[in-house]
Amino acid sequence: MFVVIAEIGRGPVLHRHRYDEVVYVIEGHSRWIVDGRELDAGPGEILVVRAGEKHKFVAITPLRQIDIHLNPTFEQEDLE
Repeated sequence: MFVVIAEIGRGPVLHRHRYDEVVYVIEGHSRWIVDGRELDAGPGEILVVRAGEKHKFVAITPLRQIDIHLNPTFEQEDLE
């Protein structure tokens, strides 16, 4: 588990994990692509990205979120 702090326009490249990831947005807004679907997330929202789903996000305002990786170690396959 870790806290993500991202400035406008920042975010990870398209990637996937072999385990589920749960995201809780504390502050700000982000735009997500999850397996080709576009989603917006804001304060208090929870996203669940299932194992193997290709995903990325970009901060559309200053962003703080908690990312919970349901695995004992962090593993990420970058796709871009």
